[in-house]
Amino acid sequence: MAMELTGADYVAVSRADGDYFNEKGANCYLQEDYQRAIEYYRLGAILGNVDSLSNLGYCYMYGHGTNRQGSLALAYFELASRDGSIDAIYKLGDIYRRGACGVTVDPERASYYFHWAEGIIGDSPRQLRRYPSLCKALAIEKMPGGYLPTDLEDAFEYLKLAKEGYEQEIQYGAHYYEKSLQEVETLLTSFVFNELRGVDSDESELYNYDIRDLVDLDDDILPGTNYGLSYKDDDEEDADAEDDLEDLDTDDIDDSGEDE
Repeated sequence: MAMELTGADYVAVSRADGDYFNEKGANCYLQEDYQRAIEYYRLGAILGNVDSLSNLGYCYMYGHGTNRQGSLALAYFELASRDGSIDAIYKLGDIYRRGACGVTVDPERASYYFHWAEGIIGDSPRQLRRYPSLCKALAIEKMPGGYLPTDLEDAFEYLKLAKEGYEQEIQYGAHYYEKSLQEVETLLTSFVFNELRGVDSDESELYNYDIRDLVDLDDDILPGTNYGLSYKDDDEEDADAEDDLEDLDTDDIDDSGEDE
């Protein structure tokens, strides 16, 4: 695909501004202009943007703007994970959970990747909900039939964060998350969480519970968290407003009640 660079693009190249090209790629992706998106991601990756590396992995994995190439997708994810790309680390976990890209299913390895990503983010709900696919994966791990011992309280909290994150992504135009949001909403209303919701349930039903009845894990082709789009959520804006108030010099405030 022949793509002409704009004047601003050339300035970004001269400044090695990989973030600029990653965001341009993200905007093209949302408009389903996948071929242009992948070209911008390539420029971003050349200029050192780790998210562009991860996004190239997604494009090659799902054939967006290029042919599907699982081994190349895996290579891009591995490269991006070395520099701490949470999206890439999450996707490596998803790949080993499902046995995608030609790898063998390895639940233990998948769990390692998921918790590696979680460890980078920390325990801040505001930060975690920026990665709804990761929150969903962690919730499934801790539900009956998951990889880890069942912890319904943790699973429920992760699902709530995933719901908030997906809703925000969709608000910003990422409508490909609508199916994922529906799945999370279905999980939140599952009878396994009845006690947490204050609803009586028959505990014996848990022994016959299968997560696959509610979520098609084998067809979970979630894209990256936001493909590089930059935005602030409501909590961040509130925090910034509080910081601005704290930074005000009280000596500059006239509290006499008189107009100057």
